Amino acid sequence: MLTSYRERRSRAAFGNAQLAYDLASDPLWDQPDPEPDDEPEDTSDDQQNREGLEADQA
Repeated sequence: MLTSYRERRSRAAFGNAQLAYDLASDPLWDQPDPEPDDEPEDTSDDQQNREGLEADQA
């Protein structure tokens, strides 16, 4: 099969682009897993309000 110069160049360019895409690393996918928190601290206003109400009732 005889291929033209343009077709050979197009196949080479597509092959190079496909190889670059396959070997590229995805920075969002390759991140390490985050460390899990032991116990989340409740520093919200609700916690402070509950402590204030308990002090008033005592």
